[in-house]
Amino acid sequence: MSLAKDVIFSEFKLISKLIENILKIGYFGKVIKVGSYCYHC
Repeated sequence: MSLAKDVIFSEFKLISKLIENILKIGYFGKVIKVGSYCYHC
């Protein structure tokens, strides 16, 4: 029972880490886009 819970918890941590990285990449991509847009302005 507890083993399955641990596995699910580790999977959840891994997925949340992945989502965090995707959001970070998306955020930096947006900042770069905005920066280049303002640079063109």
